[in-house]
Amino acid sequence: MKTFYGIDVSKGYADISKIDAGAIRKKFDLRLPDNLEGIDQLKLIVLEDIGAGRHVYLAVESTGGYEDNWYNHFQGFDPKATMIRINPIRIHHESRKNMERNVTDKKSSQNIAIHLSENWEKLVQSQLRTAMDKNMMSLIKSHSLFIKQRTQNYNSLEKLVYGSMPGLLKFWGSPCPQYLLNLLIQYPTKSKLIKAKPNTVSKIKGISLTKATEIQQTVKVDSGINEDELVGFNISLKTQAILFLNRQISEIEIKLKSSDCFKVSTNIIESIRGCGMNSASILSIEIGDVNRFSSADQMCSYFGTHPVTKISGDGQTRPRMSKRGSTRFRSAIYMVAKNTVIYNDYFKVIYNKERQKGKSYNSALGVIMNKLTRIIYGMLKNLKSFDENIPKQKAQVQQINKENEAQLTQKVEILNSTLGKIKSSPTSKRILYRIKKEIEKSQNSLNELKTRSKSISLEKQI
Repeated sequence: MKTFYGIDVSKGYADISKIDAGAIRKKFDLRLPDNLEGIDQLKLIVLEDIGAGRHVYLAVESTGGYEDNWYNHFQGFDPKATMIRINPIRIHHESRKNMERNVTDKKSSQNIAIHLSENWEKLVQSQLRTAMDKNMMSLIKSHSLFIKQRTQNYNSLEKLVYGSMPGLLKFWGSPCPQYLLNLLIQYPTKSKLIKAKPNTVSKIKGISLTKATEIQQTVKVDSGINEDELVGFNISLKTQAILFLNRQISEIEIKLKSSDCFKVSTNIIESIRGCGMNSASILSIEIGDVNRFSSADQMCSYFGTHPVTKISGDGQTRPRMSKRGSTRFRSAIYMVAKNTVIYNDYFKVIYNKERQKGKSYNSALGVIMNKLTRIIYGMLKNLKSFDENIPKQKAQVQQINKENEAQLTQKVEILNSTLGKIKSSPTSKRILYRIKKEIEKSQNSLNELKTRSKSISLEKQI
């Protein structure tokens, strides 16, 4: 017998529902505090079911980390207790399936329990992320957040500088050079920069005496008139924020590179020419254990890189990327795709073919993103570095097999036709036997070739 617990975790408490398999569904709704006392109370209830000879399955909905304490306490709690983390989209569709108009914590826990009782076999088979995976994911989220904040500060700073010292934009670049940020820290206004001696300005790292003189002369004759002290104060604040975020981002990237838990997968992904260490680290952490995906199709669907289209009686929509799942994965794979179409001949050919079909730049990159996801799945599954000759060789073998298949099919048709003619005329049994044997041999070769071609086709998908 089996028992299923659905746990919906909120801030400060958790709603719990229970379903007994093989029996009438009894109402069991409980609210426990989100602390050790509440967790211990649920453990006692679970132990009672285990003592009654039941295997207990517990599930929490993945809600951004609030469920971690409950998940960690019950993960490995007892051999007869299995803890599962469920994707929120499953519970969302469970609620829609039951045509529920209102969503409450109590209803959510019931839906989790119902979904678990109906799909426990599939949920148990899926690979689970470890605590280390979750911690690395949290680090990746911080990395993405800091980059976003830095970009916002860069854009804001550029507008402020344009209003007071537009001449500095001549040296701006993308991103803003470190020496220019250090300059703005010391001289946030036009008057301070012009009054400073070139020898003093040249003491800033990255600025020579010649460059210091050029910067001062450029700013002196520019059109900036906004000399408000508050503007200078704001420029100084934005610059300090950017320098702080630069240090934070660098520290995270050093930590990612020095981590051993994803070192193997990161090195494998980095073997793709056009993929750097940072992108490879993000992709490997987002993927985690590749064995939790049963196929390349499933991984593409999980990260939302696969194309979707709607076909109905009144028409068909244009294919587009589904964009479901992790935005961090798609952002990283997008940057890799942009680089591979420049530096990698294999992806450059695919990109050019898609562009010749009339697709836009981003649509063609979408194809490359999906292709990259499939290739990365195959690389991690087989623990092999990228080799652009492998897909080419497979395509050549497949083409040869198609030609041989066509020849064998034609040969079998001719032999069958010949056999039909011979049967209607007086012929020795020896000749008939030889023709039948030849047909059988050709048919076996044809079947073997079709099987081999199908296998190569499946391999090519990854």
